[in-house]
Amino acid sequence: MSKSERTVLYALLISITAFSLDALLPLLPQMARDLSNASDNRIFFVITAVIFGMIFGEIIFGPIADAIGRKPALTVGLGVFTVGTVIALQANSLEWMLIGRTIQGVGVSGPKIVTRALIRDQFQGPDMARVMSIIFSVFICVPMIAPIFGYWLGDTFGWRSVFLFYLVLAFTAGTWLLLRQPETLPPQNRMPLSVQRSIGNLALIVTNGRVLCYATIAGLVFGTLLTFLSVAQSIFDQTYDRGVTFAYWIAFLSLGSGLSSLLNSRLVMRLPMDTLVERALVGLSLAGVILFVTTVSFSGHPPFAVFVGAMGLVFVSIGTVFGNINAMAMTYLGRIAGMGASAISSLSSLISFVVAALVSQIHDGTPLAMSICLIFSGTLAILILRFTRRLQEVTV
Repeated sequence: MSKSERTVLYALLISITAFSLDALLPLLPQMARDLSNASDNRIFFVITAVIFGMIFGEIIFGPIADAIGRKPALTVGLGVFTVGTVIALQANSLEWMLIGRTIQGVGVSGPKIVTRALIRDQFQGPDMARVMSIIFSVFICVPMIAPIFGYWLGDTFGWRSVFLFYLVLAFTAGTWLLLRQPETLPPQNRMPLSVQRSIGNLALIVTNGRVLCYATIAGLVFGTLLTFLSVAQSIFDQTYDRGVTFAYWIAFLSLGSGLSSLLNSRLVMRLPMDTLVERALVGLSLAGVILFVTTVSFSGHPPFAVFVGAMGLVFVSIGTVFGNINAMAMTYLGRIAGMGASAISSLSSLISFVVAALVSQIHDGTPLAMSICLIFSGTLAILILRFTRRLQEVTV
């Protein structure tokens, strides 16, 4: 299996997460009309429920991958994702939809976590960061096409057709994985499942200052993205009366993130990852300040060009951060890369879920809540990153 084929397969596996979130974005109003008790801002939980499921899924798939191997763990994850998809496909109420979406989140944690462990098994240092950047650049293309594709499916066949697409996607990825991907964790390096050992390994990971700080930064940055995905449709519709073209604007913004991730795959070979991340976080905070000032100055309706420009800067910054921060954290993990990836992702998902859930519920249809989220998350992430530089480098 060539390096190129591996990269494409890993990008597809990780992209299932993005499709799960983004394809439904333009269909939230349609879903709110069809699902009972889906009024007000609670419909935003259709997006964040997936992340809620990830909090639990991500913490268990690492140990599973370390115990039974990468391929079996990925297969289990895709199976759970399929079960959640079927439940959501048949849901007739918001409650059942959220149950299905949460199970989807648990299942999609398998591809998300174990794919990182696969990469960690085969690549190191800047080379690992480069591969992750390339994969993320492919991954970020999904938000460019997923809302448009989801809108087309929903408009033509109804929103339930998107869940049928999820089933096809999971089957395709699973078949490719089983037929082509070799196992990267030899039996002699596997660690039997043990609650005591898992707790001990988890303690080693969360007490490693650098890993903990990098995971927190990842959570804060992902929280800004998840918040935007949750409330963006209402901003485009209520503030700017551009709900019909919403999916295309998401594609345009996502392009900036993809391009920055590709650029990062080159810059990371010349500049320290730490430096690139800090510059990106400054850009994230600056975008929040610009958006806040203009939103207040224009009574909740900043010029559309300013809003798009600020969010463009956000997406460019996110593309740089994600390409590096996970590689920075994984650098300090050894044989327990699976457990380490689980702990990092679970913590970052928890933080991002809390950020997005809180902000989405105070959202008023204007960009104000979004701007506050950017300022808070960006500034706090910068402070944590600078604090991390003082910590000793210790590999688990």
